Amino acid sequence: MFQENREKRLLVGAVQNKEAFPDFFAFLEKARDWGSRWVELKYERELDPGGRMRSLAGEDLGRLAEKYGIPVSVHAPYNSGTNFGALDREIRTETREQMKACLDFASRVKATLIFRLFSLTT
Repeated sequence: MFQENREKRLLVGAVQNKEAFPDFFAFLEKARDWGSRWVELKYERELDPGGRMRSLAGEDLGRLAEKYGIPVSVHAPYNSGTNFGALDREIRTETREQMKACLDFASRVKATLIFRLFSLTT
């Protein structure tokens, strides 16, 4: 019984490495091949320069993850010029814009969680 309960709680997933898997669909397919039970997608401007993942392509990705039975979380931008505590108004504005785009993407792929690392440096 202990082993059975332990297995139910163990959820092995895959986190997108943006250098190795800049394509969201290729990463999801690879995670499925690996038998991942969950995926964390990275969302940064350089991975979606035209904003296509914030439209029908993002919804297609979400549907595909659902079809595969793989829950999705999103890792928000963290090293792409964002800083919530910046004194510089332009950086704060840029941070808000990138986070809005990330929230839109997360909504499209039906993410259940969004992660964001915070930097204490300016």
